[in-house]
Amino acid sequence: MNIYTLRFLKAGDEAALSEDHEEQLEFQAADVVGALVIAHEKASRRSAELWDEARRLCTIHRSPGAGFSMRAARA
Repeated sequence: MNIYTLRFLKAGDEAALSEDHEEQLEFQAADVVGALVIAHEKASRRSAELWDEARRLCTIHRSPGAGFSMRAARA
């Protein structure tokens, strides 16, 4: 099992708030697919970034009434 971090974004922010984030959650998952499933469940009402140690995997954007969008991080 790997440890992933979900960093929640403040409303309106486009990037993780590194040291100034509102909240973060560490969790275990077998792989990236499992981490994405958990990330979508935990960030069901707000935007967040999914991290694998020091590497940002993706950003999940939540919009009221518009659902969500996901953007993969550049390699």
